[in-house]
Amino acid sequence: MGEDQLITETAARTRAAIDAGEQAIAASVIYAGIVADGIPVHPQTLRLALAAKTNPERLFVVPNAMAVAGSSITGFTLNGQELGRKDA
Repeated sequence: MGEDQLITETAARTRAAIDAGEQAIAASVIYAGIVADGIPVHPQTLRLALAAKTNPERLFVVPNAMAVAGSSITGFTLNGQELGRKDA
């Protein structure tokens, strides 16, 4: 597979994922969660999601925190990988 074909296929899959996300957010019967800390999801994306949602009360904020946040736990295992907490 050539690089151009790989880029085209990746773009098509990305577009399909975006389309599915737009449909889920706009649907009045579906709940949708979004990480709203301004890092993985840009603030403008949150504004667009809120504007697109016909029932904004069904759009909820999902924290971008792991199990150790706000606790004395210093680490845990996720999918067989050891993860640790490091204060910034």
